[in-house]
Amino acid sequence: MAKSSVETEIKLPAPGAEAALDLLRSQGFRVTKRRVFESNIV
Repeated sequence: MAKSSVETEIKLPAPGAEAALDLLRSQGFRVTKRRVFESNIV
């Protein structure tokens, strides 16, 4: 049986990248897993 995963994605308005990072960090966001390139082919 194949593994399935669920991805939840949201969009939040922010005036810029640095402001978005500041907002996330102020709310306790921390990177726990390095990002990887995602390639989607249909």
